[in-house]
Amino acid sequence: PAGPTFSSGIVELEVYPETDFTERFLGATIAIPANGTKALTLALCFGDDSVKTTARAAALAAHPDALSAHAKEYAQWFEKFAPRFYAPDPQMQKMWVYRWFVARYNLAEIGIGNLKEPAFYEGRQYYSRVIQYSTPHILDETRWLRDSRFAYGHINNLVASQFKGAAGKFDGEFPFLYVNSRSDLWYINWIDMAAWGVYKTHPRAEFFSTIAPALERNLRGMVAKYDGDHDYLYKLGGVD
Repeated sequence: PAGPTFSSGIVELEVYPETDFTERFLGATIAIPANGTKALTLALCFGDDSVKTTARAAALAAHPDALSAHAKEYAQWFEKFAPRFYAPDPQMQKMWVYRWFVARYNLAEIGIGNLKEPAFYEGRQYYSRVIQYSTPHILDETRWLRDSRFAYGHINNLVASQFKGAAGKFDGEFPFLYVNSRSDLWYINWIDMAAWGVYKTHPRAEFFSTIAPALERNLRGMVAKYDGDHDYLYKLGGVD
């Protein structure tokens, strides 16, 4: 069957369904006369409210300089949330700016499924999910954002989907997390310590009633699974 259609203001664009999601594409035919030119502005927006999303895309497409408008809006996120750092070394300054670009680039504010709160993916091309191995590194960095909901959101998503009982590799395991599923594929991590760092940066009273019990459960389960002789040296395998 034909895929859903979207009004582009120029022609109807059709999403052609294929077996592999990565093969889907938007197709349109636009006539350009010999020696002629045609300027196009393509705006792509995602959202769970079709009316608002369509209106936003239409506004961008109609803007006389949509790219500059988008860049200005994108830059406002850094002005609002990124911490400031100034160094006489331009390379150090460039690295600082780039690190916060990477954080923003991998931010996922989906609001549904297993990612109801903000989360940061390990990457975009191959690692677009929440992964335990990178989570503590992400938390250690994003705790410095001016709004605590980003780091706390990442933790809360994991807590809400935590494996309990025999469901995962061990009781209390934090999952390998997708928006619509979770996996018990496990990497060694120091999420507990990183989460404590988030609390020290942005103290929240509810931390001890909501997050701390889950951290304790994760740590106790990890010790029981991988440190049977109690020498504090985990006996791991697989990806670790």
